[in-house]
Amino acid sequence: MKNKNIPFTGIDIIDDIKNNGTINYYSLNIVDDVEKSIVREKYLYGLTNLIYLDVDEVINLNSRAQEIFVEKGTYGVEGVSDLNHVRYTLDMVKDSISFGSDQLPTIATKAAYLWHKIAKFQAFKNGNKRTAMLSTLVFLHSNGYDFQYKNGLKKELIDMSQRIAQYSESDDSAIKFIRNYILKNIKLNINNEEWDMLEKLGNSKVE
Repeated sequence: MKNKNIPFTGIDIIDDIKNNGTINYYSLNIVDDVEKSIVREKYLYGLTNLIYLDVDEVINLNSRAQEIFVEKGTYGVEGVSDLNHVRYTLDMVKDSISFGSDQLPTIATKAAYLWHKIAKFQAFKNGNKRTAMLSTLVFLHSNGYDFQYKNGLKKELIDMSQRIAQYSESDDSAIKFIRNYILKNIKLNINNEEWDMLEKLGNSKVE
């Protein structure tokens, strides 16, 4: 850290993660416990390659999503109606370079694109919005980001996914909107803590 005199009492992501080759850079808040002020620092998280979801994993998450987020009046409708859309979406998340420019340069932007494309375009016979949400949570966790669990999160995620599916502005606007929501609700899992988000969501009720 640049300033050795600042007590290291808290970490909070303030900027997105940008993958530069094989190095992930994070911008963090270092909290001065005495002055109660926040000092911006740069932190090198480590050498790593991004981890991507494949088609089979997302199809499995479609089944899991319908178990966790039960929808009234719909029972056991599973399967893919547009496999090409699922493949295209995952390929774009993995390789987003177009005309020499990365269209999805950060993990949160990739996650936002994934959520948007699966929630809005009906590639599954049922549970598209829920599948998009779970796929996003798993992708983020696989790459060091964890949503912060709180009371009411299950309903909040459902409402957010419905809002994404109904979003009427441009794709770029939608992705920016989702990215900002993601960055406000995640923490860097710097200590590699055990992840039980799906279990917590499955056990919680929507009020």
